[in-house]
Amino acid sequence: MRRLLTTEVTVPFPVSNISNKTHVAPIHQIDTISHILLDRPEEHQHVVALYNEQGSHKNGFKYDELIWIKYGENVTEAEAVAQTFAYEHVDRNIIRIPEIYDCFSEKNMTYILMERVNGEDYRDYVKSHPTDGPEIYRSLVGAVRHFWALQIPADASPGPFVQQIPVDRFFSDRDAHQTFQTITEFEQWINRKLIDHHLDERVDFNSKQLLFCHCDLASHNIMILENGTLYIIDFGMSGLYPRVFEVYALFHQFGSKLAKRL
Repeated sequence: MRRLLTTEVTVPFPVSNISNKTHVAPIHQIDTISHILLDRPEEHQHVVALYNEQGSHKNGFKYDELIWIKYGENVTEAEAVAQTFAYEHVDRNIIRIPEIYDCFSEKNMTYILMERVNGEDYRDYVKSHPTDGPEIYRSLVGAVRHFWALQIPADASPGPFVQQIPVDRFFSDRDAHQTFQTITEFEQWINRKLIDHHLDERVDFNSKQLLFCHCDLASHNIMILENGTLYIIDFGMSGLYPRVFEVYALFHQFGSKLAKRL
């Protein structure tokens, strides 16, 4: 049994002790999932059994009031690492991130056990709390800028964490099919795509800094608790990219108003 949030719960699978660590690993040391992966095959089989009861038509389910289990063939180790990085490094007075408790894969399916956020998504919250809308909007702008301010090593590689293939919105219709070691390599790949599509535009990222970008800030990934606490969830498309990638995603998800304000 461990203390989780403000309530003690007993769970039939292990949860790691990330929140009680005295040392926070810098991003260049988070190159595998090993700092949160727990080798407990019996407990993992229990989670798989729960998935079999739920069926593959979903992408996650509530274990109880405090724990959410996300799963899927498109759920990746990189998502768990990125979410853990955000959880450990953000200022929780600005934004909250659900804590990751465990992550494992079996038969092409990855399972992430995390803190459940019991709130409303952005759209529903603003509808039910219209006078809070402007303040929540300002908080969201501050949260995105805070992500961009997180310290990233100069030698970090572009793309998702743990050198996985990029899958963010930009790549949805032109899969990268590769990882990238340098921002120059990344720039060259994009320019080749522009040439292939007979477009005259070219990108120049050599003077651009890689930033931590969520890249999927749709309304349903922005959760607000009843007391107004802002959570951001679903880091499946997040990674280290030039700022324009976040802005591009926001234009397609939240509209031009937020993208221009940033």
